[in-house]
Amino acid sequence: MQEIEAVEHFYNTLSKDYDRVTTETPETWTPNRFLLEMLRKSESTAETLLDLGAGTGQTIQNVTEVYPDIEVTAIDASGQMLSEIPLKGIRAQLIRGDMVKEIVKLPDNSYSLVVAIGCLEFVEDLKPLFQNIYRTLQPDGNLYFTYELFLKDADTVQSTRENSIGLANTEKRMHTFRRDSKEIDKLLASSSLELTERQRLISYYRADEPVVYEIVHAKKIS
Repeated sequence: MQEIEAVEHFYNTLSKDYDRVTTETPETWTPNRFLLEMLRKSESTAETLLDLGAGTGQTIQNVTEVYPDIEVTAIDASGQMLSEIPLKGIRAQLIRGDMVKEIVKLPDNSYSLVVAIGCLEFVEDLKPLFQNIYRTLQPDGNLYFTYELFLKDADTVQSTRENSIGLANTEKRMHTFRRDSKEIDKLLASSSLELTERQRLISYYRADEPVVYEIVHAKKIS
């Protein structure tokens, strides 16, 4: 079971260095680049954004390159990560807490775009979250998300369904959960979300091993 306090502690500790570390090279953290490419070729409009696991606002910056006037709601477990968002000149409603619990409080049909980049691997059971993503999306609304792949035959940690990570000199550990594409397909279908596009990518390197994600675009079936 995931302890949200462990996720909060991990990212609070990293918050001041997070942007520097994740932007050292174009390959240090790639999912937002793939998201931007997908958004640029989309023909959809978007007026309201819900960013789940918003962190320091890097994903929001990419979204606003395509939709500069979009209204933003950002949820993250780490208050210190969220505090970096206004420093980038981003105006947003900031919500600190567990995204699985906080999204329940948001109104129906309120967002034309929902993104969840680099955060779903910290959620053990995605079904309640995706049911609420569907509920909060407007008709024909768009969802973009990443997840860490379970690679059964890989000679890396991704051949396991779950592992724990943490910072040195702390007992707080957080869990990473992995899925395969068939599980994601089933999740989308059960949530009345239609798969539109998926791409496999190397998101970053962990101890010199590539970490493989998929980025997925889905639409609300209205």
